[in-house]
Amino acid sequence: MAIHRKTRIPMCGVLAILTNDQPITVDTHRIAHRMNNVMARRGPDGHGILARKNVLLAHRRLAIRDVNAGQQPMVTPDGRYAISYNGEIYNDTELRRELTDVHDVRFQTRCDTETLLHAFRVWGKNCVDRVRGMFAFVAVDFQTGDVLIARDRCGVKPMFYTRVGNTLLVASSIAALLEHPDVPRRPNFRAISHYLSSFRLTLGRETMYEGIYQLESAQRMTVDARGERIETYWELPIEDATIKFEDAVDELASGLDDSVSRRKVSDKPVGMLLSGGIDSASIAASMMQSGSGFFACGAGQEAQNAEHTAETVGCEFAPVDATEYEYDRAWRELLDATRLPASTPSDAVILMLSKRLKEKVDVALGGEGADEMLCGYAAQHWAGEDFRRHTTADSASSFRLRLTQGYGRDSFRSPVDMFLAGNTFLPSELKSHVFNNDAWKAAELDEKIECVYEDAAGKHVEEGASRKIYRLIHRINLEGQLSRLDTATMQASLEGRVPFTDHILCEKMAKVSFDKHIRLRDGCDPDLTSKELAATHSLQTKRLLRVVAGERLPHEIVDRPKQSFPTPVFDWMGGVWSDRVKQTLASSAFLSEVIHPELLPQLIAAPQSAGVLLWPLMNLAHWGDQEFAA
Repeated sequence: MAIHRKTRIPMCGVLAILTNDQPITVDTHRIAHRMNNVMARRGPDGHGILARKNVLLAHRRLAIRDVNAGQQPMVTPDGRYAISYNGEIYNDTELRRELTDVHDVRFQTRCDTETLLHAFRVWGKNCVDRVRGMFAFVAVDFQTGDVLIARDRCGVKPMFYTRVGNTLLVASSIAALLEHPDVPRRPNFRAISHYLSSFRLTLGRETMYEGIYQLESAQRMTVDARGERIETYWELPIEDATIKFEDAVDELASGLDDSVSRRKVSDKPVGMLLSGGIDSASIAASMMQSGSGFFACGAGQEAQNAEHTAETVGCEFAPVDATEYEYDRAWRELLDATRLPASTPSDAVILMLSKRLKEKVDVALGGEGADEMLCGYAAQHWAGEDFRRHTTADSASSFRLRLTQGYGRDSFRSPVDMFLAGNTFLPSELKSHVFNNDAWKAAELDEKIECVYEDAAGKHVEEGASRKIYRLIHRINLEGQLSRLDTATMQASLEGRVPFTDHILCEKMAKVSFDKHIRLRDGCDPDLTSKELAATHSLQTKRLLRVVAGERLPHEIVDRPKQSFPTPVFDWMGGVWSDRVKQTLASSAFLSEVIHPELLPQLIAAPQSAGVLLWPLMNLAHWGDQEFAA
């Protein structure tokens, strides 16, 4: 098992309570203890609370490095600056060298929390521009009263906030915020509608609860005498068409190895979530290049492929049997712990894998982010003419895309329109037949969804449709992937690390032109639909990674079709769980207030008629009845 010693790294839960010039009271201190304890699974190894003036910081610690040091909240020796931090800095050595040599910082520990604390002291809010890693933190300057709340560029680590009167509450989990007695619980129908469309639990900054927000990826919030301000401090760069394919391959190979190497740093054993596909297999091959072994787990229908990959790279492997009983228990645990619906059927499987990994390791690497960064999705995600002949000449506001997957129409208003058509389980035009009138009005007829997606597509007018969809996938798809990974791994008190989200690697790959990422194989008929292309294996996605992996892994692994952690959950809902499904739909007070009165009896009589939407409906029933019952 890989153990690399370099810096002390916390993976934890963050909590902050900020009042408007009112001192922290004994009652607030008691409430903070309860809120902090809700995050015990994020940090089972220690906890701390610091209250000074109008600021309270709290922390739950998962001790990955040096159990006897690095306690948080951490304060500078002069008492002026303090921080509560969740994450890992991968350029800790470089930052320490600069802080020591240029700014005369004298470190008391080797902990990266102290590095980030001094980076805030020296550079203020701009410290996030210098940090390479995953992070969510609250840092305070007690002398000026300035507060910085920040989240990493890809959104690996979460951060949520809400306001109660004159008090700002910030935490790593929504469940912690809901523990405050003055935080109201109201369903957010804009986010609920988005959940039914996409299985995603957030819509931009909005969450499933009205008034509770997330700090989005690559955002920082400053709180000072002038109020609160949120700004985006990073985005993907624009394309550089001069980059050669061979150079891009070299950049990916060296960048991935560097990213994996930095994420192997740990005083405790490191393992892997191994799906059996090319993404996690590439990470596994990179990990083994150092000669250190590790432990990996896989589950479901992919377990056999994952085991083959483990045998190929030479790591220890254990399959996890996602039985109906074990799956149901993990699913219920997530619902109770997060106080949210589950996003996808894979959430419970990842929790089961994480718990098995936790028996032997405390850190696990995963392959999330590869598809979003390296164009691993099928053709329906990409814009017609851009897909067939790379160009940036088309206008984002006026172009025509041919029908490729039976979307029901053959033209689209914009890349966002195209993306929504190909990535929506329940389109907006059907929502009025699913929601009752009040719920559909509360969802604001899905106007918010299009606004959020337009923003995610970017404002670069010179970019073509494919580039805008690339940005959409990186922002919208990746957020959901990382959210479920953090939720499941933290519930098992396991630290999840994601090499493909290294922002330097993301920047390099984003600059590579689209035709170098994905193309039709030579000799293909350009008039084939994407479905036909997939059937004939004529569509070559993730070209760069296939070249890199092809030098390290056998072709049967490199050419495997894309898989996640599949489960037979839909078979269970139509089989052994069928009575339970009907009873849940029929007895749910929440669904009866949300779903159209003519539709709900049909769903109760024949649940399978809901198709894939049966999954979010079951989750909404459990969640809504638990949280909003009278």
